[in-house]
Amino acid sequence: MDWGVQHMSDEKKTIIIKEIHNWKENHLLPEKYCDYLLALYTQGDSTELEFESNNLKESPKISMLHVLLFIVNIFVLPITFIVLYFTDFNINLQVSIGIFLVMFSLFIYYVIRKKVQYLHYYSFFILLLTLLLTSIGILQRYTNHFALLNAVASVQLLTWGLIGVLKKRILLISIGSIGFIITIILFLF
Repeated sequence: MDWGVQHMSDEKKTIIIKEIHNWKENHLLPEKYCDYLLALYTQGDSTELEFESNNLKESPKISMLHVLLFIVNIFVLPITFIVLYFTDFNINLQVSIGIFLVMFSLFIYYVIRKKVQYLHYYSFFILLLTLLLTSIGILQRYTNHFALLNAVASVQLLTWGLIGVLKKRILLISIGSIGFIITIILFLF
């Protein structure tokens, strides 16, 4: 069956193939359908498919700003830990700095997530760790109630696991699950 694909101009094929790649990347169609359409429009020529795929995927432009933000984001976690656990600042100042660092990490995640695909997972993980450290640190300063601290940590770690399942991220699933199990064991003993 000829669908007119053979008689289509190369320019039109390229546009259609580019659009199918876009659908595949953004999960607008199931991957199997996209692969079928790509095979149809490239007429089963896998070398042409790979060539088109390599040419059509635009690598994100990583600016020095993104690299700088990522490097700064790496230092947010130790700074949070040091401010909350090793300083004698006023409790209100510690809370303010902790909240600022969580917001700053969230800002960096939003700036990086659209542009740099492979860095945004690390930024998200740093955001989650900063949030966990800050919430536990603040609760520890205001109330040193072990059950409450354990409950907050358990809920956050369980949420990490659920986010990992939804986003299909093994790192989040494993750390969230292991952390949740450890908090439950600590609570029971």
